[in-house]
Amino acid sequence: MFVLLVAVASAADPTASITWKRADGVLVVGGAPGEHLSPDAPFSVSLTWADGSVAVSGLGAALEDGVDLPDLRGREVAGTLSASVCDDAGTTCMFGEWAVSGQVPDQKKGAVALKVGAPVAASHGLGGMGRDAAVAARDAFAEAARSDKLVLLDFGAVWCPPCNMLAGEVLSDPEAIDGFVLVTLDVDDRSSFALKDQYKVGGYPTVVATDAKGVEVGRTVGYDGRAAFEGWLASVRSGRAALPTDPASVDAARAGEVAWALVQQDREEAAGPWLAVAADGVPTRLARLAVDHRVEDLQWLLDQGVPVRDYMFHALAVSLDDATRLALRDRVVASLAGASAVDAANLAWVVGELSPGDPSWFLAAAAMLRTQLKGEPMFDKGVTSELISALDQGGAELDALALARDYARRYPNEMTFHLAEARLLLALDRPAEALTAAERGLAVSLDDNHLRVAEAAARALVALGRADDARALVDKTLATIPAPADGLAVRSNRYRKALAAVVAPPEAASR
Repeated sequence: MFVLLVAVASAADPTASITWKRADGVLVVGGAPGEHLSPDAPFSVSLTWADGSVAVSGLGAALEDGVDLPDLRGREVAGTLSASVCDDAGTTCMFGEWAVSGQVPDQKKGAVALKVGAPVAASHGLGGMGRDAAVAARDAFAEAARSDKLVLLDFGAVWCPPCNMLAGEVLSDPEAIDGFVLVTLDVDDRSSFALKDQYKVGGYPTVVATDAKGVEVGRTVGYDGRAAFEGWLASVRSGRAALPTDPASVDAARAGEVAWALVQQDREEAAGPWLAVAADGVPTRLARLAVDHRVEDLQWLLDQGVPVRDYMFHALAVSLDDATRLALRDRVVASLAGASAVDAANLAWVVGELSPGDPSWFLAAAAMLRTQLKGEPMFDKGVTSELISALDQGGAELDALALARDYARRYPNEMTFHLAEARLLLALDRPAEALTAAERGLAVSLDDNHLRVAEAAARALVALGRADDARALVDKTLATIPAPADGLAVRSNRYRKALAAVVAPPEAASR
């Protein structure tokens, strides 16, 4: 057994060493003098060698007693270390991720220092948060050309629950994405805007598979679990994921299938030409429900017994009469029987949306989401974002707030939970605390995310009677973060409009 001693000399420059005596040892993590590992923040170490690997993760407090390691004598190891390190003299914590590597001598006992490389991106792909998206994509295409691989363009965000679940469960596993060059693109960073527009990306996560020249060969939107995503990867590898591009090249039945596939890829605007030539049938009705929100299509799907899980979220956009709403609600409730915990959480959420005045369904969704927590920080972060929303919708605002605050401490350098905390506090009419939370979020956000957090901060200032300060914040933010280039269909303009509306005169806001 070996001892891996991690002494963090500073949050930006950790050190690592392996100590062993025969096959006995333990993995120990700690801070250098004047610093400590946050007991409430996630920690992980992953090491690989020629014939094996080990990965350990958890919260700092859980690792104080140490963790066993396998016999590594005579092996060259490499991997990553991530930790949140706090200053003993204050409350400042810094989360970082670093590359570690070294050669363990083949002897009975000893100690060896590992090489700690420059910090790697706090991401699972070639790009990641804080790196220029255009450069990251260019490097990915070059690597794909050298290695004869395909590229996965992973469009995601730190605040996006399914993005984090996908990253934690699949994209962080090298075996799962074998044969691909993965590049992570931060959709809130303006450097990604041109790529988002080029590939018509709307919802997150969107993963676009391309060849080395950037030509799309398949895409998937959202995250429906590891099995579904790996099935999509298999279809990409086999060449079956690409959709036809000309409606005239397929028969009417296939046109309906293509229209529905485009809708599932969050490309409703592209489905129109296919629907114009599609034969009637389940795929066509599903696609048309998503595009046109026609109640007759919903009624047809209900009458035909099409599984409600396929269209329940699209159905929420339809103007429902009482009879159709109750019929849809009953069908969703019936679908709960035998559903997985993930599906059941979604189903319960939809029942809640269809049951005004009955928050119990959102609390049921929250209970099901809790069962999905795995102890894997990236995955659990996504589940927790959904859990906070479910608790809030279910009337358990204080429970939601406690959870948001807990995760804001765990992830101090991301805006996700600072913004959630600020919004919850605003709803609870606690604007002073909301402003403090929003200010923490402003300190660690950029571009689109900065616009969203600034809106919460401005609303808190207005609620505190500080309208002039709110106006100054809005003007400074809009001036600092430029509007996207003309013609780019990205979300920035919507966020800018929402921010400006906080301090706009009532008559201007209503226009």
